[in-house]
Amino acid sequence: MAQNTSLPLPSYEHFLPVDKAYVLIGDLFAMFSFCGSLVIIFCYSMYKGIRTTSRLLLVFLSVANILNFASTLWQSTSYYQTLRFPNQESFLCQTSAGLLVFSQVCTALWTMAITFYLFLCVTVRWITIANRLLVLFHIFCWIMPMIVAFSAEVSHVYGYDSTDIFTYGHPTTCWLSDRVSNPLPWYLITVEGWVMATFAIGSLLYFPILWSSIRNKSKGRAILGDDVIEELGILTANEQLRFIPVIYVCTRIWGTMYFLFTRYPDDRHLRAYDWLLIIKGIGDNSQGLANAIFFCLATKQIRKLVASKFRRCCACFCSWCDEHHIIGKGRWMKVPTIVRARAKLQRKRTLDGSDLDISGISLDLPEVDVTDLTHAEEDEVLFER
Repeated sequence: MAQNTSLPLPSYEHFLPVDKAYVLIGDLFAMFSFCGSLVIIFCYSMYKGIRTTSRLLLVFLSVANILNFASTLWQSTSYYQTLRFPNQESFLCQTSAGLLVFSQVCTALWTMAITFYLFLCVTVRWITIANRLLVLFHIFCWIMPMIVAFSAEVSHVYGYDSTDIFTYGHPTTCWLSDRVSNPLPWYLITVEGWVMATFAIGSLLYFPILWSSIRNKSKGRAILGDDVIEELGILTANEQLRFIPVIYVCTRIWGTMYFLFTRYPDDRHLRAYDWLLIIKGIGDNSQGLANAIFFCLATKQIRKLVASKFRRCCACFCSWCDEHHIIGKGRWMKVPTIVRARAKLQRKRTLDGSDLDISGISLDLPEVDVTDLTHAEEDEVLFER
């Protein structure tokens, strides 16, 4: 497996706009997924009311997505150097390829584990048995990617495909080298085989999970435990996370399509699928972001927290604008408040006697003859009203 150096080095060392867009968009969505994965881990560790086994598996999937973020950044560095055709045995190429394989297999296996766990809990209703499989999930989803990545490293299959660089002038990631005589088995063993297996298993188990969820909602749930509220919360969390395999398929299928269209058949032309390359950069790095959005929207406690924080931020922003007179450029007028104040003054009128007309009432004493005062009785009225 000696390195192929018979081909002349390319005379150009520049990227096309589509190549730059692929790197920048991929790194941007990888950063979003990294932040989304941190949100899931933070919410699970801070709020005890949402701690269920299914959400714990989602936390482990978020850790795998963080590793995928690190792999994307490291692959971007090697992607920039491929047109110079660096040494395939370099530390940058070998580590980026190994991290790529490990992270991709981890995300596929943890997605498969979540799907299988939900199938046991929602469809078969073997919740106790499913919880006991957590240790096996860790052994399979962490150790198996290490074995795959280490086996590829020992077999010296990591490297660049010189055909992409010299023939098509297309930058490529450090994955499988052109030194491998039959690369298809290694393509399947390292990444794509696990991805396709996750597609198949997730699709087969998703429909029974979906049917069981719809049937449980229509017929009601038979909860036999003493703690009804906790049991109901666990069942609700399990049914909410049934969309995790759907998210994986919708985000990762574009990378698989790009692999099938550009690697096979033999008369492939990479530049004919530049549009799919951009979608691949978005999809391969957006699983953590999509999981975080779904996690925040589907979890009632987190949804209420986000809504309260949003209202508080809006109130603080409005008070700050009111204090600094931002709107109107110094002509801040609260017209609705003035109108409402005038209306209230017109409705609330107090009768204090100031609006009474007393012009027709005489308050003068009547003219009385003094000689008749002696004949006036004590109870005689001397004033006229």
